[in-house]
Amino acid sequence: MEEFSKIITEIRQKSPLVYNITNFVVTNISANALLALGASPIMSYAKEEAIDLIKISSALLINMGTPTPDIIETMLIAAKTANNASIPVVFDPVGVGASKFRNEIAQEILSKVKIDIIKGNASEIANLCGVNIQTKGVESNTYIENIADLTKDLAKKHHCIVCATGKTDIVSDGNKVYACENGHEFLTKITGSGCILGSIAAAAAGVCNDYLKAMTAACLIVGISGEIAASKSNLLGNFQVEFFNALSTFEPENFKNALYKVL
Repeated sequence: MEEFSKIITEIRQKSPLVYNITNFVVTNISANALLALGASPIMSYAKEEAIDLIKISSALLINMGTPTPDIIETMLIAAKTANNASIPVVFDPVGVGASKFRNEIAQEILSKVKIDIIKGNASEIANLCGVNIQTKGVESNTYIENIADLTKDLAKKHHCIVCATGKTDIVSDGNKVYACENGHEFLTKITGSGCILGSIAAAAAGVCNDYLKAMTAACLIVGISGEIAASKSNLLGNFQVEFFNALSTFEPENFKNALYKVL
């Protein structure tokens, strides 16, 4: 667990600036989650400042939860600039599979820029692999038996880290496959927990260039924090408050409760 402990310590010490081009629903939530963890968020949708913001950032998150042509243009400008500057790019293909529009956007992003980490729920990852699974809006409760294989295949195809979230989070670099089993069902009942994970993954990648470890650490941080929050309240509103409290007080020793294995 030492490698994960180092990541949380460095986030607190370095306070990496994470440039978020995320969806309107979670802008505030994701920013507060990053602040709670010790990172520094910046949230912007303006293409006019994308290049300047990349210059001062440690990582970039692009999240297509509320896509518009202007926002996608900003994402592409920022991501191409990040590629040139060797700044990690995390892509959250929210809702891919729900509409032709989202499918086209996801493929455009993947074809035009180098993505370092793809994070999506199981149905989103399956859809990116060409498996036609109908999603319900941007949510997914679909159980996909071969999700570990699909995650590994997508990672190989795009030469990146892929994370498929669910009851068990699957993380792969195309060779190794990790299964992270921490978490609580309340995380699926609050807005933006998956988007928060993407932002935290970007923060971790901003301080650790081993992106497999960074993504795995992010899954464990969110999962363990969810468990801590649930242990303090069985009320959904209070759970959300306790979840942010757990992020803000997360310490390296919390990783002793990590449940993950190599598949």
